[in-house]
Amino acid sequence: MGKQYLQISCLLLGIIIIFTVTGCAVSKNGSRTAATRLPDPPQSENKYYYFTAAQFQLLNENIDNAVFYLKMAIQNDPESSFLKKELVFIYLQQNNYEDALVFIDQLLVKNPDDIEALILKGNIYMYLDQKDKAKTIYEKVIALDPQKKNVYLFLGSIYLDENENRKALEVYQKLVKNFPNAYTGYFFLGKTYERLKQYPDAEREFKKALYIEPMLVEPRYELLNMYKNNQVQTVGPLRKGKQEPNKEKITELYQEILELYPNDTRANMELALYCHKTGEKKKAQEIFDWLADRSLSDPDIAGKIIYLFIDQKKFDDALILLNGILKKIPDDSDMNHLTGAAYDGINNIDKALFHFSKVKDNSKFFENATIYLAYIYKNQNQPDKAIQSLEKAIQRIPDNPEFYFYLGYFYEDFQEYQKAESVLKKGLEIMPESSRLHFRLGVVYDKRGEKNLSIEQMKKVIGIDPEDAHALNYLGYTYLDLNINLGEAEQLIRKAMEIEPKDGYITDSLGWLLFKKGQIQEALTALEQAITLVPDDPIILEHIGDVHTSINNREKAIEFYKKALIKKEKDTETLLEKIKKLSHGND
Repeated sequence: MGKQYLQISCLLLGIIIIFTVTGCAVSKNGSRTAATRLPDPPQSENKYYYFTAAQFQLLNENIDNAVFYLKMAIQNDPESSFLKKELVFIYLQQNNYEDALVFIDQLLVKNPDDIEALILKGNIYMYLDQKDKAKTIYEKVIALDPQKKNVYLFLGSIYLDENENRKALEVYQKLVKNFPNAYTGYFFLGKTYERLKQYPDAEREFKKALYIEPMLVEPRYELLNMYKNNQVQTVGPLRKGKQEPNKEKITELYQEILELYPNDTRANMELALYCHKTGEKKKAQEIFDWLADRSLSDPDIAGKIIYLFIDQKKFDDALILLNGILKKIPDDSDMNHLTGAAYDGINNIDKALFHFSKVKDNSKFFENATIYLAYIYKNQNQPDKAIQSLEKAIQRIPDNPEFYFYLGYFYEDFQEYQKAESVLKKGLEIMPESSRLHFRLGVVYDKRGEKNLSIEQMKKVIGIDPEDAHALNYLGYTYLDLNINLGEAEQLIRKAMEIEPKDGYITDSLGWLLFKKGQIQEALTALEQAITLVPDDPIILEHIGDVHTSINNREKAIEFYKKALIKKEKDTETLLEKIKKLSHGND
């Protein structure tokens, strides 16, 4: 786009990039070079020497050395707030919030009303998603100094996130009272009134933001949404004997945006849709054609369709737009892929298949389109076509490991384990360090009963990525299942839980581990948590039944075994035997 328009969302994001505060300089890209060996500390105990040395190290991007010298300076002058703040700024550039908080707290012990230190601390809590703590600090800052404009924005955003709209309203009202020309304040006042369904008030505040800063687009889009939803009405010209609310205002706002920014993708798309829906099909098609021409050289067109429509599940609007564009460029791979995704979203399988099949192998969407096709065929109980689509893709692009991954996964799902193994190994020839391919191969070996080979593959995954929670869990659960290496199994599962604490399958493994250790109540708590995370999973349900069986809670055990039986598609003999045994009252 030729000229950059002002974006409030970007502005606020920029403000909340909380550590762009005056301090020691670091490299522009935030990179951190390997620290060189520190020279022996000089005999001088001059804090100015150490501070200067820290600055020199920063200029050479030796961040660790700079930290060392600043700490030496602080040792020489432990009361210096300036030096401590300089060190805090470096820690923040390193994302070292723990050490930054230590020095901020030292500053606040010395001066509890240090505004800059308070803001830094609040911003860290904001970044760490500890919003209650951030809120308390921001409220204190405003009470101490009502002229800290950005703090109002931070505090207001917390209240909006927590749906405390009345409190957000109070904050933004204070902001514009203290800063009458703060267009961001009026914009967020409008957003807050919108939340409160006080639409005329919202309209007023958005217009104030535009009066102060006419180049903004966000207030215009907010007004457009309200006008299109008839939340604020002005009667337009008659159409077919009926009054069409807000048409003139809607058209006028889109024209304003496009006068300022003629290539604004969103405005052009929304205007085309609006014209199409209000019967101005010719004008709509003119814009569709313009978008089609631009899409050939501008990836933002496809990106905006994904972001504004497909990701938001606005499939009907996406299809109006895409079908309009395809009238001009019917064989375009990118647009056909997006059209296939939109048709898949409304479950029009035939049209989805048609458009996915038109995606050429030189398109950046070819991989996605192929996988889409394969999954559609699989879900349509056409496994042969699913396999064929992936095999054809491999013939066309034989060095794409993703095709081998999915082909292997489908063979595995169809219980053709020998073929799955062969395909996954071919993928590993292309990408030997692919943790996904090794993991899948390990699962195939496990399903074939080759536990040692499965363990070997999971170890390879962990060797490639020590933080792969699913491999850690799989290996740990395998050890539990085999009743071997139980100490290591516990370490693996607990590490997996630290990485993915909300994963139901990992939580199930933890519950099963606790059960094996005889910690029955803790096991039951973990397994009940697991079933809330993965509702109706038959293995977890069976595990809960097993725990209830161990404490002679037969009715509960039978209840969970029966639930597991309903959900389990095969290998139900063990469950049936458990239910039979408990039903007859045997131990």
